[in-house]
Amino acid sequence: MKKVSTEIIFNPKNKNSRRRGMLKPIKDVSGNKEFLATLCLICCFIDGLGNGTKEEYLDNLKQYFPDLCKELGAIIFYEKYRNGIVHEFSPKKGFGIAENYEIRGKYIEEVEIKETKKKIKFLNIERFEKDFEKMLEGI
Repeated sequence: MKKVSTEIIFNPKNKNSRRRGMLKPIKDVSGNKEFLATLCLICCFIDGLGNGTKEEYLDNLKQYFPDLCKELGAIIFYEKYRNGIVHEFSPKKGFGIAENYEIRGKYIEEVEIKETKKKIKFLNIERFEKDFEKMLEGI
């Protein structure tokens, strides 16, 4: 019978195992600039860190992503980004994601589309990823 170390087996109750199990996929997809996948994974992982309730998700956002919550609001993030990406693999209408350089380091930037005059709020996906990594270090 083959023997393996507990170091390579994912155990969701073990903090180090959980960190590895979350951090590596995030690094893999973000490193390839697969930002929709990055957003989807992070949103799902935040769900997986708790008991899956909306209230706990909002509490985690407020605790670990205070700048995001100040600029956008936890409920708006939950409804427009989390629900959109988890259920439709896209943020809800009027919301999008951008790289850090595109919105000059801001967490959220609202822009107007010249042709349609519609406004879109963009999330800095790279900043969101960095805050998620900090969150993993703290749990």
